[in-house]
Amino acid sequence: MRKRSIGNRILSSVLAGGMVLSSLVVPGMVREAEAAPSDSLAAHYTFDEDFSDSVSGSAGQQVNANAPTIVTDDMRGGVMKSGSGTGRVQTDNPLYGKELSESGFTVSAWIDANAVDQWLGVWSFASGTGNSDGFYGLSTNGSVFFNDNPGAATYQDMTQFAGNITRDGGWEYITVVMDTEQIHMYKNGALVYELTPSTLGVHAAQYLWFGTASPHYWNSGDFYMDDLKVYSEALSAEDVLAEYLADENAANSVIESDAAAISVPETTMVNLSLPTVGSSGFTAITWTSSNPDVIADDGTVTRPADTAAEVVLTATITAGAVSQEYEFMVTVPVADPAGDIEIYRDQLTLNAGYVSEDLTLPETSG
Repeated sequence: MRKRSIGNRILSSVLAGGMVLSSLVVPGMVREAEAAPSDSLAAHYTFDEDFSDSVSGSAGQQVNANAPTIVTDDMRGGVMKSGSGTGRVQTDNPLYGKELSESGFTVSAWIDANAVDQWLGVWSFASGTGNSDGFYGLSTNGSVFFNDNPGAATYQDMTQFAGNITRDGGWEYITVVMDTEQIHMYKNGALVYELTPSTLGVHAAQYLWFGTASPHYWNSGDFYMDDLKVYSEALSAEDVLAEYLADENAANSVIESDAAAISVPETTMVNLSLPTVGSSGFTAITWTSSNPDVIADDGTVTRPADTAAEVVLTATITAGAVSQEYEFMVTVPVADPAGDIEIYRDQLTLNAGYVSEDLTLPETSG
């Protein structure tokens, strides 16, 4: 295989009572990646130079010693490096005072965790005035925390989400979606868990914090964060995937992984089954042949009469707005009915040393 590059809804929801954990969901088909609704983007913190929100222009303030700082990452440029202890950043809650009981909300961010712990925070919505203060936040191991009663310290820990942030696993895209019925967690564009609460309500907190899941209770985690976005609606699975694949590094990584999973024989006498969807379910694959008379774009093989033919099959793999080309060289032998019979005879096997039931006999070769 040879590669050719061709370019490249909170605040917070209240969940009371029993919760039902759903099974892991893995995408099974490629979905068209369209940009998430821009009119519901309430905040976007790029961390390129500071802690300001590029949507509203509001600026975050560092709080306490060892507060998060802006550093440069080789892959993502300017990113936030979390401090430790009680160090954090306080910024305005972009959804403060909004009615979200019907729309839900979404928070997404790229996270690179150096350590993972249920009690060390990444981001949270809270007023930060006391333990009875309602809040909603994410910890470094992927757990989600919320207070379902702002008048009392009745905290709920959604530890079922734990484990979805990987220690020393590099940059991971973590999206937490709350709609009117469920809370969903996505990792790198794929749904990994859902929780169904028995009841749901919504209340708002005054601030959005970076570096802790509760600025008056827990400490900050050891992690890097980039491109944190807050949406005033519950994004769909398609929207989450589109946001993930809109990142060029992510799209290229998915493409490269799917390309490595493609298997094309070096020699064939029979039709080829060429995949049109990558193994991730996130990419679309189209094929072109250098000699369609021998191997058509759909993999149909017509063997030459005189001389064996070498055909280059080009797979164009697309994720979001990024595409890459990969070439596969396939040799097609000349048509030789007599010789083929000998080959097929040698390949024929019933896979049995003895017979205890009816046999299914092949009617075609290949």
